[in-house]
Amino acid sequence: MTIRGNFKTYLRAVLRHPFNRRKQRTYVRLHSEGASAFYGWVVHNPGISVLVVSYNSQDDLPACLASIRAQSYSKIEVIVVENGTADTEPVVRAHCPDAIYVRAPRNLGFAEGSNLALRHARGEFVALVNPDARLDEDCLLELMAAFREDSSLAVATPKLRFWSRFADFHFMSAGPFAIHVADMERQLAYRKFFTRIGAPSRDGAWISAKPFPLDNGAPGYRVILRLPIDGSTPRIRVKAAEPVVCASAGASFPATPDGLISLPLSPHLHPGASFVINNAGSTILGGYPSDIGFADFDSRDHDVGGHLRAFCGCVALIKRAALVGQPLFRPEFFAYFEDSELSARLLAGGWNLGYRPRALAYHKHSATSSEGSSLWTLLVERARLIYDHHVKSGKDEAMAKFLADATRYDEAPAALKSVLLDLDRRIGAPDRRRRCIGVYNSWWNTFGGGELHALSILREIATEEDEIYLISETDFDVDALTRRFGISLPRSVKLIIHKVSPQFTSQFDVFVNACYCSGLISRAKRSYYLVSFPHRGLGAEAKASYHFLFNSAFTKKWADKIWGRVRGEIIYPTHSLAVDVREPLVAKEKIVVTVGRITRSGHAKNPDAVIEAFFMAKQQGGLDDWRLCVVGSVDASRPEDLLFLDDLKRMAARDASVEILADCPKADLDRLLERAAIYVQATGLNQPADAPENHEHFGIATLEACVCGCFPVVYHLGGPAELVATLGTGAVYENGRDMARVLAARMREACGADSDALTEAARKFCADNAVATRKLLTEGKTDEPRVREEVM
Repeated sequence: MTIRGNFKTYLRAVLRHPFNRRKQRTYVRLHSEGASAFYGWVVHNPGISVLVVSYNSQDDLPACLASIRAQSYSKIEVIVVENGTADTEPVVRAHCPDAIYVRAPRNLGFAEGSNLALRHARGEFVALVNPDARLDEDCLLELMAAFREDSSLAVATPKLRFWSRFADFHFMSAGPFAIHVADMERQLAYRKFFTRIGAPSRDGAWISAKPFPLDNGAPGYRVILRLPIDGSTPRIRVKAAEPVVCASAGASFPATPDGLISLPLSPHLHPGASFVINNAGSTILGGYPSDIGFADFDSRDHDVGGHLRAFCGCVALIKRAALVGQPLFRPEFFAYFEDSELSARLLAGGWNLGYRPRALAYHKHSATSSEGSSLWTLLVERARLIYDHHVKSGKDEAMAKFLADATRYDEAPAALKSVLLDLDRRIGAPDRRRRCIGVYNSWWNTFGGGELHALSILREIATEEDEIYLISETDFDVDALTRRFGISLPRSVKLIIHKVSPQFTSQFDVFVNACYCSGLISRAKRSYYLVSFPHRGLGAEAKASYHFLFNSAFTKKWADKIWGRVRGEIIYPTHSLAVDVREPLVAKEKIVVTVGRITRSGHAKNPDAVIEAFFMAKQQGGLDDWRLCVVGSVDASRPEDLLFLDDLKRMAARDASVEILADCPKADLDRLLERAAIYVQATGLNQPADAPENHEHFGIATLEACVCGCFPVVYHLGGPAELVATLGTGAVYENGRDMARVLAARMREACGADSDALTEAARKFCADNAVATRKLLTEGKTDEPRVREEVM
């Protein structure tokens, strides 16, 4: 294909004459508000997924991965995608054993390779790191600090230096001369140099001297090259009629009679050598992104941070929340300009892009495709046209002409030509986007039944292709959540959003609000509200924005009373039942169990009341061989809950038959329920009947106990009483003394009587509800299981 002349000139200027470009060191605040207004500040320690896209980069990966492992910010995971044919996995395993290694099915290019890596990433932030880059040990720590200081940022970039230090070399002569730089470049250990003064030939092989006064003031000619101090000793060929001498660092290196100059590029001979800037942020120059400070020696000029008009994707830290519902890069780019299009997309969305000079990284630069080659020029020109197509208006004519040229990729290797032609078919086509599902809950850390219900609903509606986000205002441990409930969430991403707003929800195809007392309005395409406790004050707009999923008939009755009629269905949280029951059922033992989070706040589970009732029951005589196990999770971040746990332990110390099992593993709880004969539920005890928020509206733990054949003893108001009535077995009580009476009566009966029938009834209830749930979530209709609704 033919490259347009003016753009080819631009590329040559960028490549060989960076010092002729206008310097851009002004950073401006582009958005004071915008997308950031509904996200808030980063105040926790988010996980970072480091994405490395390799193309046969086995020589570069060791230094890159070693620098990632040496980061002072330790909460990271590494994903390496191999786009090439080389088996780089042994190299990756040797330098980063815990990395996720993904082999692409073909050379996807940097853009789609990064998207593939992102699909394996679980971090709240993603760090792009080119395989030919290395990070200073505090690089990610400093980049994260930028987000802590500026909530408007979607991207933070470091000061990006070239790989080694450089020094300037002055070639001088009284007459015209030229230097064979192509031959010199082949001899450099680090094949990178910059022309400060000189005129490159059309093929770039030679640089001709320009008229320039000599050091003594006499007329003369000069070439100034900025060369890497890489330990090599290139023999530089010069073509001249007059003697040529090279000067640097106070030393002179004359040309031999046959036109050769030997230059020792040893660090000890050039102690004043300095690092050179690759990118100190990016700006827009002539309508296209341009590196700020490119080829400058690093100096204080580049030590001032600020907002940018574009960012360089060689090394960058990106907030995952800014990418919800959209790709990291548009895959049709293959290589180059993909970061520029993302810059424009994020700025249009109200975000800012930041430069953090205290974060340092180093880059070899164009280690994969040789800069200035015909292939490099082809890929850059193609990417520029795609950038124009997406970012600029009125540029479709140039794109159409490009796509109509059947010979456009004749110079490319056959495999690459096939990939590029395939990607070209996506240009102008509707965006391929994965369905985006968000589940919002402020209380993930409590590991309660509501949290299990939310995850189970997610499991019903999600597919392998969906993007899944677990959202909260406060930090939580996704792995601990999955371990506690035994639900695998391999594709889920945690988002800590301190200002969850209607605008934020608009990014989702499906939004599930599982947050108690939330008044959030959803603007998602499809919105569900899991109702465990209908609260007063829910606004009309919020009611209209959701399809409500009530966890029991008790809940729905109170919701109708408090909210009026709203769209919704009863979906019992039976599909969140996670108890693992072995067959056949084991023999029951004289054990009473109560389960629930250990707290006095909210709808408290009242384990202290159960302990007192157990003591009262035993006082009636003949029940000394019974035991009580109090099982519950504890939020260690709440001092008041830890104090309550201490109170329970003091109560238990009065009788060796009482055991407190805080944060009991799920498998241990399952085994305990299998052996236990009685289950006691006490939420709502001593609470007013017209305060539904303090009552148990369903009680997943009660159902789990019934599946295990535990006889349920439950409070007479709420979902557990409704469940007992539906199953046709169990007992209810009205107060603490009544609880002790009912408990003692059951303890005197045959241990485990009717447990098989109870298990069968509970399992049938679960199966019927599972069918109804799937119908609703997939077809929008339900035949919900019949329950007895007289319990209020």
